[in-house]
Amino acid sequence: MAQASPRYCPRCGAETDLRQRFCARCGLSIKSPAERAQQIYSPRPQPAVDDADMFSPQYQAAPAFQERFPAQPLDNRPIQDEDDFAPSQPRYSARSRRRRPGWVGLLLLALALLLILGVALYFILPLLGIGKATQASISTSDLQTTINYAGTDILLQNVQQANNFLDDPATRSDGMVRLHVQATNKGKNSTTLIYPNIAHVLLPGGKEVPVLYASSNPTLAAGETQVSNLDFAVPASIKADQLVFRLGASTEARMDIPLKMHADVGQYAPKSIDLNKDAGYLSLDYQLTQASTQWSLDGQQAPKGMRYLTLTFKVNNPLTQSVIAGSPFDYMQVKAGAMTTQPQQADMPVTLAAHVQNQAGTAVFLVPQDANAMTLLLGTKDGDGFDPGTVDFTF
Repeated sequence: MAQASPRYCPRCGAETDLRQRFCARCGLSIKSPAERAQQIYSPRPQPAVDDADMFSPQYQAAPAFQERFPAQPLDNRPIQDEDDFAPSQPRYSARSRRRRPGWVGLLLLALALLLILGVALYFILPLLGIGKATQASISTSDLQTTINYAGTDILLQNVQQANNFLDDPATRSDGMVRLHVQATNKGKNSTTLIYPNIAHVLLPGGKEVPVLYASSNPTLAAGETQVSNLDFAVPASIKADQLVFRLGASTEARMDIPLKMHADVGQYAPKSIDLNKDAGYLSLDYQLTQASTQWSLDGQQAPKGMRYLTLTFKVNNPLTQSVIAGSPFDYMQVKAGAMTTQPQQADMPVTLAAHVQNQAGTAVFLVPQDANAMTLLLGTKDGDGFDPGTVDFTF
């Protein structure tokens, strides 16, 4: 009886059974003859043989195949398919696909290295004492001079001079002057001192130098005190005692203080004189009791070239009927030099009862700084049928 011819493993040549799906020797997946014919392998036709012939030497695997592919247990062999026999494809590693940096990349790398090096040198060199600025010697002179500006007492404590001040972010290296100032608000309202606008020094010859750096521009509540440093760029060849501190904005009444100990600032101090002079108007008796001048009023510095004049009054009504005096802004003036001015503010009595005595009142005027002889005028500009009253006085 004829037997179906055996099939052999295409890899190692080992004889296989038709029911086997894998070669027992090399573990290759074995497909049926029909499948193998369609895809990869078609078995060579074999003559029909008896079972006894199947064990003859001619059907034994060739020694070359056995030596090349030694038998291995099925469990230890990787399962492979006919894909193992597909033509090899070229493979490229990640290294073979890596691009070399161009000139732009090299330029960016160089810039990054320079930046890192610059930052490192910025922090390392000062630690080594290389390129680090040093504080020049400082000379200090005591001042202790006080002056009132806009209702605030400004105390010039001392003046320092050096080629530089390291704690000043705007310092120069060829000469600096520093003023230590203490400000105390003597007024009833808060005030703000903007030193860059109001603080200057005058060099010999009159050149004006503004503040280069102010450690603070304090806002002071009533009664509050603060300390600030004011730095000026002044050549080292000019000594501090040759300088003049100028206080006040360009539109204000400015005050010049020599940077010397206990400088004389009497010309800027308030002045007051007792008068007790009488004048009549509207059948009322006006007594001018006092006159005073000052460079500021209620936290306000006087305008450029001017100062404030304050007049104090007592008013009596000798009549048996009340009298309406009206607004002092209508009938009160002061003539100082070539200027005649009306009140800036006033609290004079408007109506006076019959036989009333010693009714107090004040009126404030702006007068030129250089005016000393003044005249009080009581009466309307257009005339009201009453004789005007006048009082002359001199500071």
